[in-house]
Amino acid sequence: LQSSATVISDTELHCEAPPAASAGRYAFDVFANGYSGVASDADSVFSSFTYFNPSTISSVSPAFGSSVGGTRLLLEGDGFDVNDKVYCHFEGNSAGISLRESVLADVSSSSALTCTTPAVTLSSLPVFYTELTLRDTAGSVISGPLRPTFSFRRPLV
Repeated sequence: LQSSATVISDTELHCEAPPAASAGRYAFDVFANGYSGVASDADSVFSSFTYFNPSTISSVSPAFGSSVGGTRLLLEGDGFDVNDKVYCHFEGNSAGISLRESVLADVSSSSALTCTTPAVTLSSLPVFYTELTLRDTAGSVISGPLRPTFSFRRPLV
């Protein structure tokens, strides 16, 4: 597999990873003017790139919950790995209310995970809609945004 690189500075290159046949860790090397810049060793985190199978979400339930948080969400789909740390990331901005929060998900199988919603202060809004994505430990989106979005509602008094 080959890819071109864009020189950003004396110490930084940007490369686009080409498609791989399957998930897994692949060794890479950087060549410039016929010289190698990195030892090709798939066991080294500094000279390897890991491809993951994509995760997909087919359903989220329930579709709404209380603004005080604590609603347990069930996300069903495909491609989850019980060995991965996955986060449910809630993001929204409306009428001066802003939410950007990630909570650790519990991956119970390759087709289901659960997470608990955070709290959000609604002030004058009766409903607050958020975009829900799944992210890895580095904060990279691994699935989503999910449609329909999850919405927070004022608790009944």
